[in-house]
Amino acid sequence: MSNKTLFNSDHLPILKKQLHTIFDQLTFAEIIQGNATEKNTWLSICAQAVGYGDWDDLKAQAVTHHEPTHNILFNQASIIPFIQSVRVSLGEHIDNIEGFTHVILRNLTTEELNAMNGNKEELPPLPKAPTSYTLELGPNTAYARDLLDWLWPRTKNYQVDPINTQYLAHMKEKRMSLSKSQAKERALDVYPHSGMLIRDILEQLISENYLELNDDQRCVTFTRKGLNYLNGKMTHEYDDQWKEWFKAFAAHLKKIPYRYIKIDWTPYIDLYARGMSPIEAAKSLEWSECYTQAHSEIQSAIKHQLDIHLPLYPKERYLQFTPRIFLTPELTSNKVTDIHFEFIGPDWAKPNGNPKTKRFWTNKRYVSVYLDTSPKSRGWYAVIPDEVDCFQVSYKWTSQSHSFASVTHHMTYQLEPNIECAQDWLYGNECMKHSDSSKLAMAADEYSFNHLECLTHGKHLTKEEIVALDRFKAGITSIHIDENGVIIHEERTLTASNSFACVGIIL
Repeated sequence: MSNKTLFNSDHLPILKKQLHTIFDQLTFAEIIQGNATEKNTWLSICAQAVGYGDWDDLKAQAVTHHEPTHNILFNQASIIPFIQSVRVSLGEHIDNIEGFTHVILRNLTTEELNAMNGNKEELPPLPKAPTSYTLELGPNTAYARDLLDWLWPRTKNYQVDPINTQYLAHMKEKRMSLSKSQAKERALDVYPHSGMLIRDILEQLISENYLELNDDQRCVTFTRKGLNYLNGKMTHEYDDQWKEWFKAFAAHLKKIPYRYIKIDWTPYIDLYARGMSPIEAAKSLEWSECYTQAHSEIQSAIKHQLDIHLPLYPKERYLQFTPRIFLTPELTSNKVTDIHFEFIGPDWAKPNGNPKTKRFWTNKRYVSVYLDTSPKSRGWYAVIPDEVDCFQVSYKWTSQSHSFASVTHHMTYQLEPNIECAQDWLYGNECMKHSDSSKLAMAADEYSFNHLECLTHGKHLTKEEIVALDRFKAGITSIHIDENGVIIHEERTLTASNSFACVGIIL
């Protein structure tokens, strides 16, 4: 959490009762496995979740004067990080995050409820205790169990075609020096056109709800059932050895800026299953050179543009605005000085310097903007006012030689905190990119364009086909094109990130 929550000493009895009630309701609903020992340490676990050493440390730092911000333990941004911290302290992979959240919401103080503009009548019901239990033994056949094991820990969007090629090669290697009868006895008789077919094994895993196909039937993803089965298997159902390892790992990970335990523990379980020590596992997640380069570049740009020395964990929110335009092929010969960029508003987001255009990429059809105060950095940065959570940015591209008509882009941004890390503070399109993407300009990326041909690549598409393009689905709500130019309206949600994770700025 970005700032330690302060409590008034008079509020401590209320806080203690609130936390004990949450514990009792969580254990009743069997969201956590509670016992007398854990209840004795529960207050310290909760205190650690909000930045204190333990419950005694929280009591010692309680203040005697009262401020409006005191005594607010739970708000929209703090609930998930609180739950995450509790999960780590307990070492239990609590799956029912929704139920945990509902318990917290049902126990908000009046101050917390008012601060969230909440209404008691609209709060979700408390989760009930389960009335049945399922003993998960895994897929019904050895073929399915082996394939599921092989797919793990890559649990999302695994393309079916590569599975066929790679798993067949894996099976061939496993069969080396075995006879056909021995291979069949060990469920290794998986071949392209005979024996057990991969297609049939995948269908079994899908029918048994361990995997699911995506919408276009080209990729498979683990279901919650599949994840629970394999993650439980790899940790021996989160036994004491796992808990000891995980707590040590989390302590080491905490020392790395902006590395935090995410909701999905599969990557950490993979490190554990590989036999890595807690410190080795944490070191494997340290930011590599390109990420530290992004961090340094952003710090430098903000210093030169805004004259702000950026602390490691800023209290303010920042907008990283990196507009660009994708031009038709014949315009690549245009001098970059011919392409003019004008920022219309809002005033608080205006660049603190003179915006100039530049081709940053080998693909000369893309043109972006930089400020003369920091020519190596794309775009610019602005401090986001505290009261702003939704705003529209408007800007225009023109050609001084009139080689293309004006392009006006109206971008509406909805800002959302990172529910897994309340410390994140940086908002922008580059922050939304997958950090290891090898694509400089994704189809769904944010950019203006001077002609529909930029999206259709010269093909004649129907209206339905155009609307189905990735660039449209990314947020475009309307386009108007005539002889006077192009007007684009677009809406996007920006989730908070940080200067390390925003590696897209240098890619």
